Amino acid sequence: MECYDYAINNSTIPWNIIPCDKSYYRNYLIAQIVLKTLKEMNPVLPV
Repeated sequence: MECYDYAINNSTIPWNIIPCDKSYYRNYLIAQIVLKTLKEMNPVLPV
């Protein structure tokens, strides 16, 4: 447990703790995180 605590609290990359009890809710939360990240990145298609 100490390893997980260290990895999450001392990491330079963002971590998102997602509950896994309900797969549809987990998928929804992950989709929301991906959508937010893509909007922040503002990707454009090459011309």
